[in-house]
Amino acid sequence: MHRTRWAAGSLAAALLLAVPAVLLGVTGAQGQVVAEPTIHFAFTGMVPGEQRSDSAPVEVAVEATLTDVRVTELENTADAFVWAVSLCPSGTGGCIPVTESGEGRRVPSGTYALTVDIRLGEGAPAGARSEIEGRIRLVERVADDDDGGGLPPTGFAARGLLVAAVALTVLGLVLLLATRRRGENP
Repeated sequence: MHRTRWAAGSLAAALLLAVPAVLLGVTGAQGQVVAEPTIHFAFTGMVPGEQRSDSAPVEVAVEATLTDVRVTELENTADAFVWAVSLCPSGTGGCIPVTESGEGRRVPSGTYALTVDIRLGEGAPAGARSEIEGRIRLVERVADDDDGGGLPPTGFAARGLLVAAVALTVLGLVLLLATRRRGENP
């Protein structure tokens, strides 16, 4: 009977340790925020088929990683706009798409233009309007690796809780098996 109580206690303790471990999680450390430009562009009075572009300068002091992209179209009169937001280096080099798929991309230090390109579809009414807002975050790149930079995973307290929970679970299961083999009634 004592083994059953110990097994139950062990399993309960494992559960109590596992829940905070899962909630805390193990995350990668990030460097300091290098730049966090906001995006706000409005395009008015457009005619079908028209394309426009606008940009704002962004200074990146040190090599960074593009993180946390949020771009929202606030107003879209004709529901027929096609737009793209990019971070383009001055001079030569390819633009980095400012989309969730662009998150994790390396951004070398330098001067950039945060560019919005927009086109109104052919079937839309003349005088259409679209307004875009959002922000991006550029975080100092602290490691030179292919998965977007960052320090190794941290959260050792959470990892320790998870290891302890697994160990207590195993102990509880072993005690339950031993109890059942001896014929004790749980």
